[in-house]
Amino acid sequence: MSGLLTIPVFYKFSRIVGLEERFSVSATLVWAVNIWLARWSASGMEATLAVLLLLLTARFHLERRTIAAGFCAGLTMLTRPELLGVILLFALDRWRSESIRNALIFIGISLLVTLPWHIYAGLTFGTLIPNPARIKTDAVLPSLFDFFVIVKRTLAIFIAGHGIEIVLGAVVLWMLIKGKWSATVQTTRLAALVVCWALIPAAFYAARGVFVQSRYLLVCLPPLLIGGFGALQFVRNRLPAYKIDRWVIPLTGLIVIQHMALMYALVLPPTRAFRETTDALKQMAAYANTQTPADASIALSDVGIFGYYADRRIIDIEGLVSPEVIPFRIGHSLDRMILDELYWPAGVPDYVLDKSRGRERLAGTGHYIPLQTMEVHGAMLGMPSERWFYTLYKVDKDNLSKEAR
Repeated sequence: MSGLLTIPVFYKFSRIVGLEERFSVSATLVWAVNIWLARWSASGMEATLAVLLLLLTARFHLERRTIAAGFCAGLTMLTRPELLGVILLFALDRWRSESIRNALIFIGISLLVTLPWHIYAGLTFGTLIPNPARIKTDAVLPSLFDFFVIVKRTLAIFIAGHGIEIVLGAVVLWMLIKGKWSATVQTTRLAALVVCWALIPAAFYAARGVFVQSRYLLVCLPPLLIGGFGALQFVRNRLPAYKIDRWVIPLTGLIVIQHMALMYALVLPPTRAFRETTDALKQMAAYANTQTPADASIALSDVGIFGYYADRRIIDIEGLVSPEVIPFRIGHSLDRMILDELYWPAGVPDYVLDKSRGRERLAGTGHYIPLQTMEVHGAMLGMPSERWFYTLYKVDKDNLSKEAR
């Protein structure tokens, strides 16, 4: 439902930022067939809801509807806390274009929405900040190699969906920088707003070493698309109209075909491969339910499916559902957490379910006894040809050192 609702809201927002009917309809059609929107609309995840709320926030912001914009901004931050950066961008724009009073009202309304939850969370769970946000914002800065991997994945996701639009925007930006063309203050303001909206979440993920997925970056795509067609309209207004107008429909058709082709070539293979992962985790959970004691604890990092089907106590190595792990998780990679057993001070598990590229990588440590191994394909963008191994180990506590006990 959220994914479908983004389509009319996207159209309305594109009109508000100044796209003419021809360009607005074309941009909306491209958004409706966007591969990443289609990929995540039926997933049950929060991605499309976050996009819908952010589009509503941007729309009400530009319409100067302060209370509505602040309310939607608060809901946006409850859905995806890291989008605080984009909300602050809107507050800054409101300050510069209107007044600091309106900016403070905007922020105040959004805090009225978010603070009750944070207060409740603090009283109930002992933390004002959601566990995923604590882990991602407090993590160690990425290595140079990891940083480039993240940037490479980000560019691949952007270009796959909106390469043509990015090129159009870059050409117009270059012409403006070189002084070949000029723009009004309002056009410059909207262009800056669109560019910063697209870049802020992506820059946050790269700076914090978050392994990006297209789900994370879906919130960055509407401004890229609007910026591309806005750039096309900008060029059209500076050249004889017929030279651009006759290319709008063919260009739109080309982009639609591009998305449909990439859906089959890029999105469907890892999506289909993920079925192997879900089946493997269900089978692992069934095995744990029959082959481990009822009071056993099992440590793993991807808790969703296994934790749902396994009737056992789960120790989440990531810390998302085991906050006692977070003090030991912050500043360390997931592999280091597992290989160096950094989470053990929060509780030594009876069993460990490990995912690795090598078969039974923990078996050589001396106190992990492999019980069952399952092989699956990689299920993320660019990974369907990779092979991964899920292995359930029993922790041989009799062979642990005194310190480990």
